[in-house]
Order: sequence, then structure tokens, then C-alpha cells
Amino acid sequence: MDKNSQVTVALNRKHILILTPGFPKDEQDENCIPPLQIFIDKFDKEYNNFKLTVVTIHYPPMKGEYKWKKIDVYSCGGNNNSFPARLLTWNTCKRFAKNIQKQIPVNLIHSFWLGECALLGNQLSKKYDVKHINTLMGQDLNQPNIYPKFVNLNTLKFVALSESQAAVFNSKTKNNSDYIIPWGISREDLNAKERERDIDILGVGSLIPSKNFEFFVNVIETIKKSDPKINCMIIGDGTEKEKLIQIISSKELKNNIKLTGSMNRTDVLNYMQRSKILLHTSNFESFGYALAEALSCGCYVVCKNTGFAKGSSKMLIAKNINDFAPIIQKVLNRKHNSTPELPFPLDETISAYKNLYEENIR
Repeated sequence: MDKNSQVTVALNRKHILILTPGFPKDEQDENCIPPLQIFIDKFDKEYNNFKLTVVTIHYPPMKGEYKWKKIDVYSCGGNNNSFPARLLTWNTCKRFAKNIQKQIPVNLIHSFWLGECALLGNQLSKKYDVKHINTLMGQDLNQPNIYPKFVNLNTLKFVALSESQAAVFNSKTKNNSDYIIPWGISREDLNAKERERDIDILGVGSLIPSKNFEFFVNVIETIKKSDPKINCMIIGDGTEKEKLIQIISSKELKNNIKLTGSMNRTDVLNYMQRSKILLHTSNFESFGYALAEALSCGCYVVCKNTGFAKGSSKMLIAKNINDFAPIIQKVLNRKHNSTPELPFPLDETISAYKNLYEENIR
């Protein structure tokens, strides 16, 4: 098919411009915002009457155009630069959008995070007279954020990932979320293979203060008093790594807790398949994708009441260290049930966004 024919086909499709701070640099880059890339890949394959185009602001750090699977991606190469250089990155985004609009007019803008992508999406939606949807993602609501002051929130349609996130959004901005659409897990990706569950307790996440892995270590210290051979692992990397190493050493837990560093998503899922419990001690989650992944891998989940967390036979909610240890010990003492759970099927996620797109395209 020649270029003119490709454009003709594309003009007959509904064109969604996606704005995100980061996007995979290639098809092997599976750790870059997994739920977003999984959603975009599945949506593009399922609904061929839509065309998705991605503009990514900061990652990959190089500037240019490339294909990811069959998706056109425009990388601004911001690399988390500071002001005033960041303004130049924003101008690159606007130039890309102008070129995209000239080739195939955009019908809708979809930005992720209530941050600079929401700000840029707000400006572009006004310029091109199309509606703008924003998906709230995570720390955009949990940390100081100047961007909502510069975005006309009344002109956007907001998507929350969970009811708890929607409540936080309302308390912070006095605005309501228009939709709640959780991130989904593919039915084809249910990962409860029958194998030895040789890891008692697994932790997964960035080693940063908000993930609260020091609390994870304290819980294991309590459990070790009655189970000296408790076998635990933490997958992830971040600014708290050296601090955690020191705490683990000081509490004489080096034989009980292994820090693996970061690893690709496929390997993380393999470790989930080997684990009995995912212990998630984060104080705040907008959704908690790792919780859904762990359930799909046949793990029990013990966590705080955050994100989509709801009590069930395999998802157990705890408030403090006095709750965590007894709940975990009770799970470890029973026969492991490796039946996978799929609280949010991916098919339902993409169907919800398809309906949302159609509702908002003029």
C-alpha cells in the first residue's frame, strides 16, 4: 500500500492523540508503564476503526519518530529536563502535534497524569477544537503538583482508575471524575502455573519512600520471631536501596530478605508464580497494578486499604504491623490456593475506553 492509500485509510478512522510522559523505546522495553502499553497494544489490535498516535514527552530520552508495533510514536526527548529547557520540550510536543494534525486530523486528545501532559492536552484541544480526556495515574495526586492550577479542569473529562483515587481527586480539586476505568489484565496472561511456591513473601515496587518498604522489613522482623526460616524477596530499585540494606543487616534479616534489584516484567511475573504472598505496604496507590498481576499469578495479596484493594478470600486488608503479621502467618499455615483471580479483565478496559472515545468525538 502506497503512502497516499495509507492516508486515505487512516482518514476513515477515528484518530486519538495520546500524550504521555513516557512510552516504550522499542518492543522489548516491557517495564515502561506496563498497563499503558498493554492497553494501547490491545486496543490497537481490537479496534481497527481507530488510529492511535503517541507523543511522549520525556522518555525515551532521544528526540524523533519511530514505530512501536504498528503505532506511530513521536518522542520529544525531554529526559526530565528542568525549566526553562522544559519549555523547549513542550514546544517540540506542539510542533509534533501540528505535523500530526496536518497529516491526519485528530478527533480526540487523551492525556495521562494530571501534569504537564494534561496542560499540553488542554492547549492542543482548544487549538484544534477537539475534546480532551485525562486519565489520572498515580503520584500526580499524592505529591505536590502545580499543574492543576494552570489547567481548566472544567474543560476535561477525567478518568480515575479506582473509587479511592476518584475520592482523592475530589478532595484535592473539588472536581468529580467522569469515569472509573481500572487497568485490566489479559485473560490470556493468567499466570498460575503449577510450580513450587518456594518464596513465602514477595515485595514488588520502586524502592522509594511512598512504597514504604521499611515497613515491609519490620513486618518480616515480627514474623521471623515465630518462623526463623521465613523466605522473602523484594524486587525493585530506587533511592531507598542503601537504607534498606542497612536496616535488613541491622535487624539480622540478610538470610530472610533478598533484594534483587530491578528486573523485566516477564521475570517479575515468574517470581510471582513462585510466591505464596505478595506483601504490599505502600501508603498510597491510585490503582495498584502489581496487586492485580499477583492475583492473576495465583498469589495471596496482603496490603493496606489503598488503590482498588478490597477484602476477599485472596486479598486481605491490614491496617498496621499488629494486623499484618497474624494475617500473613495464617495464610502461610494453610494449604496454598493457586487459583488465579482476574478482578479487571483487559477486554472490559478497552471496551470501556472505546465507548468513552466514541462518546467524546464530535
